[in-house]
Amino acid sequence: MRKRYVFLILFLYIVFFIAIPPFQLNDEPDHFQYVYYLAQGIYPKTPLKSGLYVFDPSIKQIYDVVEVASNDHNIPNFQKIQNAVKQMKGFTTFQNNPPLTYQAHHPPLYFISALPFFIPVYRLTGGVIPTYYATRLASTFFYFLAIYFAWLVINKVIKNKKVCEYLVFVFAVNPVTLKMGIAVNPDIASTALALGILFTFLTITANKMLSRKTIFFISILVVVATYIKFQNIVFLLFAFLFFIARGMRTKKLKQNFFYAAQTIVFSLVLLFPWFYYSLTTYHSITPSYIVYALFCTANLSSIPLLRLPFEIVFEFRHAFFHFAGFLGWGEPYPFKPFFWFYSSTFIVLIIMGFVHYLKTKKKVEWQNVLLYCLCVFLFFLGVSATYKINRYSCDIQGRYLLAILLPFIMFGWRGLTYLTKKDGEQVAYGLFLFSLWQYFFILCYVLLPRYYV
Repeated sequence: MRKRYVFLILFLYIVFFIAIPPFQLNDEPDHFQYVYYLAQGIYPKTPLKSGLYVFDPSIKQIYDVVEVASNDHNIPNFQKIQNAVKQMKGFTTFQNNPPLTYQAHHPPLYFISALPFFIPVYRLTGGVIPTYYATRLASTFFYFLAIYFAWLVINKVIKNKKVCEYLVFVFAVNPVTLKMGIAVNPDIASTALALGILFTFLTITANKMLSRKTIFFISILVVVATYIKFQNIVFLLFAFLFFIARGMRTKKLKQNFFYAAQTIVFSLVLLFPWFYYSLTTYHSITPSYIVYALFCTANLSSIPLLRLPFEIVFEFRHAFFHFAGFLGWGEPYPFKPFFWFYSSTFIVLIIMGFVHYLKTKKKVEWQNVLLYCLCVFLFFLGVSATYKINRYSCDIQGRYLLAILLPFIMFGWRGLTYLTKKDGEQVAYGLFLFSLWQYFFILCYVLLPRYYV
């Protein structure tokens, strides 16, 4: 990727990094406190009672100030934040028990990766705000790692360097990618590892024989991704289907089934410590169901059985609103026509790209990208079904589907190329210009007004 695009992405990233105040992104006080506890050598637990928030007093002071800004659309009062920092009290536990946070349902690897950024600054300054900004740098690392893997993936599928540059840029400056690339939150790390897994499978597509070392490496990638965010367990399904499809294509089904079995067994063995800890602590191999039951409010009306499948699929509209630049809960909802038009157009172009792919000569790389998207979509289809059946007031957010935003952009580009009958480079350049316009539109009319106007 040419340096000018890298520097432009870096500049646009820094603007968002500076413009978004502390603790304003998804569940950041909880995520930050997770890191804070680990730095003290304490592993937190998930609360078993609804509505229970247990913050260290130093973080509670900051939280009380910034949470109002997040939910009520007031401008953050930085003087109050600084005053709270100056009054910061020492770390305390509660009745000698591990502190509680809803985010403890996440595996610990992202939060461990943030410690090298957190600990030195916290020890040097003792301040929550400078430590918070330092902790963000963990996500900065994974943001650029995600862009790097996106570049590798797209070059495997689209053999045109200029098209690849334009489309990776579109992915990099999408508001959701930028937002999670700044947040103290594991979603961008989860996305980076997911794209790394996709690239690995695209790389081995043409290999006739796979060594046990290669299978073990794939297993390690899946396990690391899962220890960052449990949703990445879905890539065990992707690995299984990938090898089965590969076996059918090469007429070596037995051999590839053996590869799939090895990958799953290696991965489950390496994931056993997390399963065992969760089972002994929460009586479930993952505590996510506790978070669903306690954190999500079951206040929606029951949905008739015949309407349920449509409601489950319709839930995904929220993700596309977020890709359009509607940055999530706790903010005004301006320009509804724009968000609806963007979301519906994007969905139509993705479908058109998929249909065009089916009509043209099939390429193995596109098949694998499609299989990757299908696995992630099926996983969150199940999550959406959980929300609807249990009447939870939660939605499928764009950050959950960030791992398949790049494939969506690729299919959307192909659909637009098919629709306009224009050269692929011209269409990709048009998407590049649109993504620049979208960036400044969201910056000036959504982000800055939320905090500074």
